[in-house]
Amino acid sequence: MTRLNLMKWAFPDGVTLGPGGYMLVFASGKDRAAAGSELHTNFQLDADGDYLALVRPDGSTIASQVTFSNQFRDVSYGEYRTGATQQELLGAAAPTYLVPADGALGESWTALGFTPGAGWATGPGQAVGYDTGTEYDALIQTDVQAQMSGLRTSCYIRLPFEVADPGIVGALTLRLRYDDGFVAYLNGTEIASRNAPASPAWDSVANDHPDAQALAFEDIDATEFAPLLQTGANVLAIHGINSGAASSDFLIQAELAATLAGTGELLTGYLLTPTPGANNATEGENPGPEISAPAHSPHQPGDADDVAVTIRVEPRLAAVAEVKLRYRVGFGAEVELPMAANGDGTFAATIPASAAGPEQLLRWRIVASDTSGLASRYPPFVRRTGKSQSPEYLGTMVANPALSSDIPVWHWFTDNVAASHSRAGVRAAVYYDGRFYDNVFVRQRGQATNSSVSQKFDFNPGDQLYVNGDMPSVGEININGNGSDGAYIRQPLSFETSRAAGAEGCYSGFFNMRVNGTFDRLGIWIEQVDEDFLDRYGYDGRGDLYKFVQRANLNPVFFDTITGIEKKTNDEFDLATVQALVAGLNLPTSQERRFFCLDSLDLPQICNYLAVRAIIQDADDLRKNFYMYYDLHGDQRWRLLPWDKDYTFGVRGDGGTFLQDPFFGDEEHKKQNANQWNILYDVMFEETPLAQMYLRRLKTLADSLLQDPATPEQDRYFEARVDAWWDQADAFVPGSAAAKESIKTSYLPQRRNDFFAVYSAGGTDPHLPATQPALPDMAIA
Repeated sequence: MTRLNLMKWAFPDGVTLGPGGYMLVFASGKDRAAAGSELHTNFQLDADGDYLALVRPDGSTIASQVTFSNQFRDVSYGEYRTGATQQELLGAAAPTYLVPADGALGESWTALGFTPGAGWATGPGQAVGYDTGTEYDALIQTDVQAQMSGLRTSCYIRLPFEVADPGIVGALTLRLRYDDGFVAYLNGTEIASRNAPASPAWDSVANDHPDAQALAFEDIDATEFAPLLQTGANVLAIHGINSGAASSDFLIQAELAATLAGTGELLTGYLLTPTPGANNATEGENPGPEISAPAHSPHQPGDADDVAVTIRVEPRLAAVAEVKLRYRVGFGAEVELPMAANGDGTFAATIPASAAGPEQLLRWRIVASDTSGLASRYPPFVRRTGKSQSPEYLGTMVANPALSSDIPVWHWFTDNVAASHSRAGVRAAVYYDGRFYDNVFVRQRGQATNSSVSQKFDFNPGDQLYVNGDMPSVGEININGNGSDGAYIRQPLSFETSRAAGAEGCYSGFFNMRVNGTFDRLGIWIEQVDEDFLDRYGYDGRGDLYKFVQRANLNPVFFDTITGIEKKTNDEFDLATVQALVAGLNLPTSQERRFFCLDSLDLPQICNYLAVRAIIQDADDLRKNFYMYYDLHGDQRWRLLPWDKDYTFGVRGDGGTFLQDPFFGDEEHKKQNANQWNILYDVMFEETPLAQMYLRRLKTLADSLLQDPATPEQDRYFEARVDAWWDQADAFVPGSAAAKESIKTSYLPQRRNDFFAVYSAGGTDPHLPATQPALPDMAIA
């Protein structure tokens, strides 16, 4: 950290900022200083602490400055005034509404100056909708069933409100309950939309929004649109859109919350709500002394070890008055210890060995106050709501010398184990591979057979999980049960097979899981398919990642985008790219579909995925259990990514008659259970050039991984990998040895017979060539 260069970066000529104005500058190191364009400094700020100043043109007079310590992702830091307040702007405003019969109004009805005319009505309350059942009855205040049910899909809603002083609005939040979609406008400008077409019309339909989600308010940050507010009259206009005229229900209920700037003392600290381009209007945290450089020794104490804790504390607005350490064992009460000054800016305290025993959780936090009465704490604990939060404590775990394990041990601690196996989830602490993680979010994951024990651990920004050298730090990890796999090894074996084929595959393995100091289970950990996964495979995280899940209807996947698709990156409600994919796969002629695939799919990657799924005989990836990635800013091609692999290597599930066929999953080889099939697979397997590409890759993988039935036992790849995985699992699930052996004695011989006899050239149902043709010589002029 340096304060020597006060002329490090200069605003470009022509940039002016009036009184009360704002300007956003990115400390990115990109050095972009052109008037009228996005501004970037030629330096970056250190997240562990740094110094920033605004300097007057003389190059030496400091107009404003701030020194800060540790920073956290998505948490702002700066000056704020105390006394900020929240105000609901809509109040009890009565809505005016219209169920349109045509598109004559366009978007004119959203403008502030629009005067509602014939057909418009005033409702008794802001919650507009109908329900032919009873789920929304307690919410609905303005009933539009007579006008909409069976007749129309849209309702135009105008909510007038007053603002006395827009200049003191620092943050703006739009809160909505909606079924099924909407577009919201503030004084005629669109500020948000969900499940709506890009250009909605009076008779548009929305994508489905499940009732369970519609009952909860969704908070949408609309702070960037706060400058649209005017003194006096304003209007929030909402175009509510249903999923169809025959829908059984419809709901739009809106709130508009403003955070108003405080008028009290000016302090510096962490801001609970970031407000770029607006007042730092929210209350802050930790305005007292600066706290940094935490340390403790030993790193993992034994039962007889005291724990020495040190911290650096420096005055900010006033002299340091006192520093205290507050520790707790497990989830017991906090115990307070004074921290003594060492004379060099550091403070120390000792947690006695008697406080905690073997395999107990030991956590602590530091609180420092100054002579003016302001206090700070470490860790700062500035994010306290939502899934992603801040660590609340530092900590460790007392070692258990009696514990030994041949596989990695995953220690986790929670005061509500039952809640950790629910969708609601719970906060927990994790100690893994010598690292402590606090305030982690744990919840149930998966469906059907795998959901009873499977969990997802979500780590907090800036405090990610480090698993091993192959898989760097990640934000979340799945720890599954065995699902339908009695052998416990099919999931890691399947993902490993993908990687062995040169395809993308999650890293996976076993954890010896221990909860609150006792044995929990053998956990099968699986890397999450997310931005970290994409980055590891060299894909741009700015692309569109979609997860395909259970559909709410029996239409095949890629028939539509109404259901069964979850967008995981970018705007989750913008389905334009997957809509284009669905349209391309459903083009009317064979030639059009083939050309679309040639132009839009990464065909080598897709063929590799399909060949691997045939080798492992995946019985459950037709309508769900896979991801697709679209390289939005690169080659604009689609890739298939694997997921959820317990129905493999002989677990047939509901695969049905055609499961063993290399073309399993197209319309001619579908599951008999609800006639499940996949339109993408159908196009790939029916278009001869595409099918030939796939079958050639399948033949090479059959030769190299599955291997000819005549291959000596000791040289067989899969038999060796089955044994290697089982060697890790058998100490925890010895009763599953027979299920493991069935892969070797039943599945693998059957699959070899499939690909080297039944479906090979000369077989009873040939698909695969007997050998691969030699590549032709190529001469490039």
